[in-house]
Amino acid sequence: MIFRHNGIPIPLFLCLCLMLVYRHQWKKLFTGLLIALGIYFVITGPVYSANNVRKVSDDLGNTILLHHIGAHIQAKTPITDEDQQFLNTLMPLNQWQYDCCCVNSLYYPTDFNRTVFSENKTRIQEIFLSTLLKNPMVNIMHITCSSSVIYSVHPTCYNYISPLVIESGKVHWITDPMIVSENSLIPSLEGNLFYYFLNSFQPGWFSFFWRPALALLIGMLFLWLIILKERSVLWAILGIPLFLQSIIMFLINLAPDFRYFYSTGLITFFIVSVFIWTFFMKKDGLSN
Repeated sequence: MIFRHNGIPIPLFLCLCLMLVYRHQWKKLFTGLLIALGIYFVITGPVYSANNVRKVSDDLGNTILLHHIGAHIQAKTPITDEDQQFLNTLMPLNQWQYDCCCVNSLYYPTDFNRTVFSENKTRIQEIFLSTLLKNPMVNIMHITCSSSVIYSVHPTCYNYISPLVIESGKVHWITDPMIVSENSLIPSLEGNLFYYFLNSFQPGWFSFFWRPALALLIGMLFLWLIILKERSVLWAILGIPLFLQSIIMFLINLAPDFRYFYSTGLITFFIVSVFIWTFFMKKDGLSN
C-alpha cells in the first residue's frame, strides 16, 4: 500500500473477504486492517511531511485517461471543436504520438504542457468519457494491447526491466547514489547475483524470469491444485491478491515496466509454498 497506488485496494478487499468467511475472528481481522491503515496514514502523512517528501503522482489517474485519449486521436474518433482546441493547448494534435504500450510518448514530450494538464483534471475526464461513449471499442483495444504483459507470455508490448550496471568491476543498482547510497549487507553475493541477472535474459530463460503472465498462470495452477487436494473452495482466498492485482493492472496499466507486476511473482511464490505446506499440515489446519 505504501509503495504503489494499485496496492491500496488489495489488502482492504482481502480483509473484508476474510471477515466474511471467518466471522468468528472478525475482531482480530478488523484490528489488523486498522493497524495497516494506521501505518499507511502515518507514513504518507507526518513521516512524509517530516522528510519533505514531494508527491509527483497526483496526475497519475489522468495520465491513464490521457493514454486512452491518445488512442482515440489515432483512431480518429470524432471530437468536438472545443475539445480539439483544448487538446491543442496540451500539445499540437499533429504531434500526438500514441503508443499503446507506454504513455511516455504522450506525457513526456517537451511540447506537452503539464501545467495545463494538471490544472484541468475535470476537463480531461470529460473528454475521456465523451470519446469512450462514442467508440468504446477503441478503449477495449487499447487496454488489450497495453496490458498484454499480464495475460500473455508472448505479449504485444516489450517488458522493461530496470537495469543493473557494472563499472570498474563493481555492480551498481542505484541510479543516483547521491539520493540513496549503496550499502550491501552481503557484498560477497553481488557478483554472483549479477551473473544470474545477466543470464536471465538469455533465450528460453527470459520468459521464465520476466513474464508476469507466466507467474500468473503458475499461481492459478497451484491454487487449483490446493483446492483439489484439500477439497475446499475456501482456499481460493489465497488467490484474491493474485487476481485483484492482475485485474487492477489490466485496467490501468500505462507502461510495461516489470516492477509494476513484481508482486504477482511474490504472491505466486507464496501460493506454491502453501501447496508444499499442505503436505505437512494437520487435516484441520484450515479451520485453525
